Amino acid sequence: MRELPTTLSLPLDWAGGGFRCGPTSIAVGLGVPAYIAETAFKVQRRYVVLHGNRVDAVAPMAISAVLAGFGVRAQYLDLEFRSDQPTIAQWLRGRPDEWRRSTVLVATVDHLLVVRGGQVVDTYDEVTTELTYTRRRARVCDVWRLFE
Repeated sequence: MRELPTTLSLPLDWAGGGFRCGPTSIAVGLGVPAYIAETAFKVQRRYVVLHGNRVDAVAPMAISAVLAGFGVRAQYLDLEFRSDQPTIAQWLRGRPDEWRRSTVLVATVDHLLVVRGGQVVDTYDEVTTELTYTRRRARVCDVWRLFE
């Protein structure tokens, strides 16, 4: 089992590296360099869209496979086709207490971010709090709660 970081921060190789949200979110959530996370996604060719040599889009199956490849157990929730699909703001307010203490990957239609406690890490806003996070109206599609 992999030990997860207790606080979230962007990987050292993130700045100027051109990494998209998938590899960045895995890197932040697991505490690994972004280039290693990107390489792990490239192995999942059937579920990943490449733009040149960079990972551009990933399917939920690729995220689950990459987490398993790093030895991380995850509880997966698919919220995409629910009639009451929550926004990020609604999901942040309504998540159970045990989820607040966990590292959680949250996927919207076209983006992936990491939440732990009151911290939100996003490739657009870097590290912020859930109260100041700017993309709060996006609809949550998939959620992975990570376990050590």
